[in-house]
Amino acid sequence: MRFSPRDASPRLSDHALAKGLLFNLLSALLIWSGFGLTTDSASGADLFDKHDFSLVKKAASELSPVARISMQDASKLKPLSATISTPCLIVKTSEGNFAKMLVSWGFRKHGEDRLPVLLIERFVTYRGDRPDMTAATGKDILLFAGFEFDFDIGQVVPAKAGGDISFSAESVLEAVPPAALFTLSKSFVSTEGPSSAPGDVSSGQGFAGDWIVNADDRWNGEWSLKVDSEGRILGKFVSAESRNTYDITGNVSGLPHQARLEIFLANTQVSVEAYLWSNTQNDMAGVVTVAGRKFGFFARRAQADQAAPQTKAEKQESAPEKGAGDK
Repeated sequence: MRFSPRDASPRLSDHALAKGLLFNLLSALLIWSGFGLTTDSASGADLFDKHDFSLVKKAASELSPVARISMQDASKLKPLSATISTPCLIVKTSEGNFAKMLVSWGFRKHGEDRLPVLLIERFVTYRGDRPDMTAATGKDILLFAGFEFDFDIGQVVPAKAGGDISFSAESVLEAVPPAALFTLSKSFVSTEGPSSAPGDVSSGQGFAGDWIVNADDRWNGEWSLKVDSEGRILGKFVSAESRNTYDITGNVSGLPHQARLEIFLANTQVSVEAYLWSNTQNDMAGVVTVAGRKFGFFARRAQADQAAPQTKAEKQESAPEKGAGDK
């Protein structure tokens, strides 16, 4: 647990599962100062985001369901990745949909007492009849003892009111039949496919990879693009707001650093004219057209800062100066 000095009230963060003495110390701090929430925003999609409907369903088919998870059990669960410090759980809902969530356990001060709470840090519910669409999404949801959570509608509900999970006064999370609960401690994301590192710009492969996109602050999210040997582009757009997934098609144009894309949303089509930075290939920008109206967009390659090649200017600045005897 961690407190943010920027907030008037303390907030529970990703460290709510700390073990041993640290957990007891921070629990005591919660009694003294109350309880709240904080969410660390990561740049781009993390491994939790990359587990789409097909991977969540696949994981549920291969994992064994668990009936209940106590606070002590949760402290022993392995996080999904090194950058995610809280357990990832999968729920097959009472309506047959599949949901994923990141959760942490904690307490909220109430007078002289401590009330156990479950924090659903993030969750996404995928529709079983439309795998590319989500039924509900949300974050920073407190589930108090005696209540249930219905993932099909994305709401806290009273006990025995159709919830998929319940939380008890003993800090125990349980699946509410016919719903089923699974713990996801390993990644099901394939490591195969094109690298997110920049490719050969002359062939248009520089467009391949994962991109964090902002289109007029309306159609934001992540593009995952693949480019074949003939310059055809296929990919997926995952909306940052709804977590719905949409198809992308397109092709690299006559200029190797230019591409035209079509994104097929639920009720409209987005046409994209994109220009790739021809030097580093870590950025692109251009115009999106929706219903005849043009808007600007820009995109940054996911995790580009970790291995971005130097620009020409940076190379010139870092090159050693030639002495009088240099030719």
